Formats: sequence, C-alpha cells, structure tokens
Amino acid sequence: MSNTSRVSLVTGAGGFVGANLVRRLVNQGERVHALVRADKPNWRLADIADKITWHKADLCDKATVRTIAHTVQPEFIYHLATAGVYAGAHVSDSEMIENNVCGFINLVDAVSDLNYACFINTGSSAEYGQKQNPMHEADICEPTTAYGISKLAATHYATLVAQKESRPIVTLRLFSPYGPYDDASRLMSYAIARASRGENLSLGDPQSVRDFVYIDDVIEAYVQCAKNAVKCRGEVFNIGSGGEFSVRTVVEKILQKVGSSSQCSWRNANAGRPWESSRWQADISKAKKMLDWEPKVSLDKGLDKTLLWFGKNQSFYKDI
Repeated sequence: MSNTSRVSLVTGAGGFVGANLVRRLVNQGERVHALVRADKPNWRLADIADKITWHKADLCDKATVRTIAHTVQPEFIYHLATAGVYAGAHVSDSEMIENNVCGFINLVDAVSDLNYACFINTGSSAEYGQKQNPMHEADICEPTTAYGISKLAATHYATLVAQKESRPIVTLRLFSPYGPYDDASRLMSYAIARASRGENLSLGDPQSVRDFVYIDDVIEAYVQCAKNAVKCRGEVFNIGSGGEFSVRTVVEKILQKVGSSSQCSWRNANAGRPWESSRWQADISKAKKMLDWEPKVSLDKGLDKTLLWFGKNQSFYKDI
C-alpha cells in the first residue's frame, strides 16, 4: 500500500505531538482527517489547513464519533487526544477520566467493525508512578496522579481489545517530547522564550528529572509502529531518549546556548513533590527490538534544532 492511498484519522491533531504527526503524514502524501474540538485549525496547522480534512467532534459524543469514523473509513488511526496535561489545562478528575478513558473507548467502539490496518494509542510515562530504575514496560504500574490513572486505564483497554479481538492496536507510552510547536506552558518553550528575551525565569524543583525526547524521534516511532502494528498488536512501547536529565541541567544548557543573562528563581528547590519519581528514564530496549526504532537526536542537538525553530517563530510565544 503506497502512502498516497492511505487514509489516516488523527485525534488531538491540534496538539503538540498531534500537529507534528499530521505534518509528517501530509508530507508523506497521505489523506489526513483530523478529529478536533475547535471549529478552526489552531496556529500549529493553520499553514497547511487546506491539506487536511477537518471533523469537529468531542470523543465523548459516541454517536458523532461513530458517524465520522464510518464516513472517513480510516486505514490508520492515531489517537493523541488527551485531557489534563498540557497547555496549562486544568480539568476535574471526573472530566479527565471521561475524556481519556470513556472518550477512548468510544473511539475504539466506533471503528470496531472497520478493517483498519493500524490503531496507535498514545500513552504516558505518568502511568508508571514512582520508580527507582529506568522504567520498563513489564514494570508494575502504580500511577500517582489522576492523569496517570486515566492513561493507564486506556492502555489496559487497548491491550484487552487487541488481544481479545485480534486487532492491530498498539500503545506508545511517551516520555517528555520537546521541539517545534511545543506548548507554551512547558519547560522548553517557557525557558527558551524568556531566555531569548533576557527575562528572568520562575521554575519549580531544579532536581526534577525527565527523559526528554526530541519530537522528530517521537514521530518516527509512530511511523515505525504503523509499519509493525499487526505483529505488535496489544503491545506497549516506551518512547523516550533512554537518558535522564534534571530540569536544572536543561535550563542551564538553554541559557548557555542562547547566551542569556536571565536569572532563575527556583520555587520548590529541595522540596520535592509526592507524585514525582526519583528516576524518570525510559528503558527503550523493547522498541529497539520490536519496532526497529531508536532515537537519533541527542539533547544538545535537539535543543539546537528547537532554538533555531523558535528564532523564526517567536511570535507564537510572545505572551509567555
């Protein structure tokens, strides 16, 4: 099947990862259908809006989601819609569960009688909870936030349907993506925007650690997963860099690369947060073996690429 004949349905297309994925699919010549809540495409996709077919729907609206799915007849389904984590979103636990679990189930049900080639569910490293070692897919998950609980429930349901009904459903458990089109409220965007303007930074715990993975590597994981969905049905894969960096290290790198004199105020230095894990690093050996995927972009190279993009698109982040 050539890419030009592919019909893909993407939920959460207007988000950071979703928009980057849509751009990749469009560049590959695929016919992309975006399921979004807004009437119009947001700033991330405005320049290629005419190359995408838009569908307005709330995943919690089961009937509408089913109608759209049967109209589109997607061969590839990429589920990236989520509630309660990015863009400064603050939703209640019940709303989070409704969107991340019930909304996901509605989508799975909507395509249950379609002969799709691949359904990729997007999970989160927040599903793991506190760990002392690099996080592995075989670890017992003990999420410490409602968000992590909701994402884990969706992951379990994806695996259940894949195994019970022999469906090519796979979950990619993302760690901390960064790069072009990132949300303004997240660490990289915030630090780069303010440092570029010589403004001081107000940050949380400098000792917090994350596995930061460049967005191009993340998108390549989706592409590789789509190629291997049948043999990997029901599987869960960590998508991270396989490394771990503290917030302080990342911010210092940004300040150095920008040549900024901005000062940092650390609000929670040495305080810690009860839901934080002392280690936040992906074991990516499974993805390397089964998806033939591994990250190509180091943190330093990724920051350089991100800074270059930000330099040309500062207007998107003028209100930070």
